[in-house]
Amino acid sequence: MLQDLRFALRQLRRSPGFAVTAVLVLALGIGANTAIFSWVDAELLRALPYQQPNQLVVINEYANGRTVSDTYPDFLDFRQQNASGSGVFSSMAWFQQHGFNLSGAGQPEQASGADVSANFFATLGVRPALGRDFTASADTANASAEAVLAYPLWQRQFGGSAAALGTVIRLDDRAYTIVGVLPMGFKDYNQTDVFVPAGLFLKDINDRGSHSDSDIVARLKPGATLAMAVTQQRLAMQRLAQAYPETNENEGAVVRPIRELFVGGDAPMLWLLLAAVGLVLLIACANVANLMLIRTTARQQEWAIRAALGAGRGRLLRQMITESVALAALGGVAGLALAQWALQGLRQLTIGGNAAPELRLSLPVLAFTVAVTLATALLFGLAPAREVINSGLKKATSSARDYLVIAEVALALMLTLAAGLTLKSFSQLTRINPGFRPEQTLKLDASLAGPRYATDAALAAFERGALARLQALPGVTAVGLGTNLPMTDSHDRSDVTIADRPDVPHGHAPHPDLHSISPGYLAALGLPLLSGRNVAAGDQAGAPLVALVNASFARQFWPGQSALGRQFWRGHPSADNHRLVTIVGVVGDTKQYGLQAPVRLEVYYPFEQAPPDSPTFVLRTRLAPLSLANEATQALHAQDATVPVIHVKTMNAVVAASVSNPHATLLLLAIFGGLALLLSAVGIYGVISYSTQQRTQEIGLRMALGADASNIAKLVGGQSLRLIAIGIAVGLAAALAFSRVLSTYLFGVSATDPEVFAAVTVILVAVGLAASLPPMLRATRVAPQQALKQQ
Repeated sequence: MLQDLRFALRQLRRSPGFAVTAVLVLALGIGANTAIFSWVDAELLRALPYQQPNQLVVINEYANGRTVSDTYPDFLDFRQQNASGSGVFSSMAWFQQHGFNLSGAGQPEQASGADVSANFFATLGVRPALGRDFTASADTANASAEAVLAYPLWQRQFGGSAAALGTVIRLDDRAYTIVGVLPMGFKDYNQTDVFVPAGLFLKDINDRGSHSDSDIVARLKPGATLAMAVTQQRLAMQRLAQAYPETNENEGAVVRPIRELFVGGDAPMLWLLLAAVGLVLLIACANVANLMLIRTTARQQEWAIRAALGAGRGRLLRQMITESVALAALGGVAGLALAQWALQGLRQLTIGGNAAPELRLSLPVLAFTVAVTLATALLFGLAPAREVINSGLKKATSSARDYLVIAEVALALMLTLAAGLTLKSFSQLTRINPGFRPEQTLKLDASLAGPRYATDAALAAFERGALARLQALPGVTAVGLGTNLPMTDSHDRSDVTIADRPDVPHGHAPHPDLHSISPGYLAALGLPLLSGRNVAAGDQAGAPLVALVNASFARQFWPGQSALGRQFWRGHPSADNHRLVTIVGVVGDTKQYGLQAPVRLEVYYPFEQAPPDSPTFVLRTRLAPLSLANEATQALHAQDATVPVIHVKTMNAVVAASVSNPHATLLLLAIFGGLALLLSAVGIYGVISYSTQQRTQEIGLRMALGADASNIAKLVGGQSLRLIAIGIAVGLAAALAFSRVLSTYLFGVSATDPEVFAAVTVILVAVGLAASLPPMLRATRVAPQQALKQQ
């Protein structure tokens, strides 16, 4: 084997052109596969930093066609039912998100937080790297104000010092003592910075009708399955519906593996990209196999001598496979270098689920690269190896090369079609009107928490002052305050009840998205007022409650009629906190959850009547919006220097982020499609060029008998067109067969769109003919006398 390997390397050194071309082609295929697989590994395959993570599930409730958060009383009932019977869970824990204003350590910041039950970390199978976990009292009203920090926050605020233990920090102006720090590798699907006991929030969460950003994390018992968990939770929900019909009627259960919350909706896109890059590798293998077939034909004499000296078929096959492995190994090493470079670009594209994936060349990725390299060696090495031991070498290699070119064209067509359909889909998506004008707008969020902002009057005073300061900035044409801006992945919802209509069962009431806005919000965001009036300065606390609704709200409840002056109850009329609201205006619909998402019902309240504690300020400006970022931040800090100002970005950036997944898919498919076309062109060129060289005598004879340049061009071009046509036919048939799979990734475009199919077919023909043109021109310039002298 060592002798064969040394000989293979000498052969490659003697043919540098062939070696460099083959290694580059393989590097492109292997490198692209390695880079995409590193993404797949990071999101779909890599073990989560928990003990036996495949046993962990996240439980939610399902009501009125949507997944909703759990309530704390429901969680307590679930846990009791699971413990009292033959439950499928060994542990069930509570988790509810919070946003905290953190101070008392380093630089004040807004930290993502969560209140959790005492057994939360034990359920995950995680122990603090420093300090301790919460005690059992963390679930009771006697819970101590303690905090466990995630590793990144510990590094940011305390520089990784062990002295952080016992330090007091302030979260929303409440003192907490740090009792633990989590391990460096720990992460959760909400990228939480700080954890506090749930017992401190019992007054807020002990309401069976309050669904607020919470989950139940549970661990399955050994042998228990996801289906068993779903069955148990559905039965549990049925019991709660019988016991508490006012709040739990018509509710179901949702049980998901915890990995699903990390991945989000990325899994289908990742498998599509892995399939696409796999096609690139197949094309690369076909290309190298073609090169090796040409090289094998040129080495006929060598193989004949080896056979004459006693080399059997197995010995010849081993030599050829060794040469293939050596070539693939060089391509694999070059591919790893290319993958490392490609990962830098992928890191800019990966948006992941709630936790961005860490892309690196880990051991599983390296193992994948080795496996791909060996598989590649076999794929491109088998065809020439078979020809070495085939008696009809010339005829066999010619037909084999033709088949490989046909395969390249077919694969390139499939990949280019996927890129073309995705491009048209993305074009359709970006043409959708988001419902507002994102250009020339800047948004920035503020977080108002703690005793200083415990009253509506204090919140409204800060917000009025901040609006006045922002309006005074140079270049600002409109300033507004709002909550839950379109496409920011933020929402606040509540049931409403239309006045003078029969009550609807619990879980079936209209459940619109809610916004609190200032009078300048519509102008700042570019949201059209369709009828009625805007919210006004007179809509203050104590005045009759008014609201704007979106056009879909008005059409659904008063089709063909005016919604102005109509009324609805905010909440259920039987609830203690219900209020009667009068509609004073109708505004346009917005794409609240992204351009692909359907329009939802929306209600806009005057901010003075419901001052938000997490307001977003929107500035419309004549200047470049980001040029005002510092001045706008300083204006809010001039109102109150302790208020964190976060998420400063343009609304154009917000819209772009909402389509970043399809944009990433499009960009990568376009790159892979371009590679496929390039490799196919190289393959067509190589086959036609070599075939033309082999037919030099024939061409010379034809020219001597009167054939002119056009006849020779037709002869060579006809061969090329025949291979391209067959490849296109095979590719179209395969693309149609897989059209149903591709259709799930498209928006507003059929997977068999005739325009895209026609355009891609023309592109493939043009690329093929362009690759055939150089050998075609050389053939027309053959001198008959010289050609006829060749043996």
